[in-house]
Amino acid sequence: MGKVIFATSGQISGKGDGWRFEPSDASGGVAFNPFEGYYPDKGGKLIAPKIPVVGGQYYRLRFSAKTPERSFEAVNFYDASGKWLADNYDVLFDGDRQEYDRVVFATPGTAAIEVFFQTTCGVEAWDVEVFETSWEDAAEYCDRVYAQLPPLEFHPVGNPLELAPRTQKALREGRPWRVLMLGDSIMQDTYHSQFHALLKRHFPNLAMEWLVSVRGGTGCWYYAEPEHFAEYVSPYRPDCVFIGGISHWNHPQSPWNGVTGIEETGRRIAEELGAEVVVMTPALAQDFRLPEGTPSGTPCAPMEFSLERAECCRNGYNFLEYNKLYDICSNHGWPLWDMTTPAYKWLFASGKPFEFYNRDATHSGGLGKQLLARIAEAYFAVLS
Repeated sequence: MGKVIFATSGQISGKGDGWRFEPSDASGGVAFNPFEGYYPDKGGKLIAPKIPVVGGQYYRLRFSAKTPERSFEAVNFYDASGKWLADNYDVLFDGDRQEYDRVVFATPGTAAIEVFFQTTCGVEAWDVEVFETSWEDAAEYCDRVYAQLPPLEFHPVGNPLELAPRTQKALREGRPWRVLMLGDSIMQDTYHSQFHALLKRHFPNLAMEWLVSVRGGTGCWYYAEPEHFAEYVSPYRPDCVFIGGISHWNHPQSPWNGVTGIEETGRRIAEELGAEVVVMTPALAQDFRLPEGTPSGTPCAPMEFSLERAECCRNGYNFLEYNKLYDICSNHGWPLWDMTTPAYKWLFASGKPFEFYNRDATHSGGLGKQLLARIAEAYFAVLS
């Protein structure tokens, strides 16, 4: 265990212990988070003082908590100017007091973090500690969480980075390389799955700098616009950009809705920045096994999954539209990583209720993130 950089002993009160309470600013039961978008209110926040950290490093967070209903623990990240960076949300389980032990990754450029608890129903928390830790510890954390899941059976065929030779070369040779993950909150969850720690086992000399740029509920219909591209992509000076998430199809009024936005954003990345492009199909974010309105926690028998069997247009999800990505990527010579099929094959075969791995109606909790981590790891590991 590394050096302790923050500790609050005993129960958190928010009175004289450095923590503060921030009430919800939700309107009509809906709140806005710039990295998640508009979602049902998660409630007020009990927030720790800012903790100085080093960007690009892993940190371990330990605490205990008790809540009558499923609630949230999260970490905010800030750069040296105080700019808010993509946060990392996780779940607090309802019931008796429980011990939690998690690892977070401070995005490169991070100068400080805030730990906080968020709830609409009340939460009690005790003995919060933050430690410095290593990538080895982060990878072991991934293993501990993943061990609670039904195993993923996924083995990519071929060379996933054959069409991104410079990124492949940097991966194998340990060259410094800036990799940007661009998209929405689903890409943010993939980033914060700590899959990059798992990759160090396969590539001990790995020198990639993992970056993330996201806007909640937002896809390439937004990033394709020159002014937004200049804000969300160009400043990161990426060598390679992974485009992903579920939100590229949810703005039908935009001329860049759907695959046209992905194509235009990818074109700008390649031509204006000289970076390589990898496109990822949407990862796990919705459950299509049971009819809408089914009570949460309802068991679901294991079943086979195929894109054609899934409901194709629920809540903006349109699986069949994703098939067009294959033509776009083929035309431009971009690798296309299918995150959808392995994730949903796992879900349909698992027989687990959606609440087993998620933290809310759309986003993964700690378990769901480790599913994303193993799919990403599998693609990279082919090259080790």
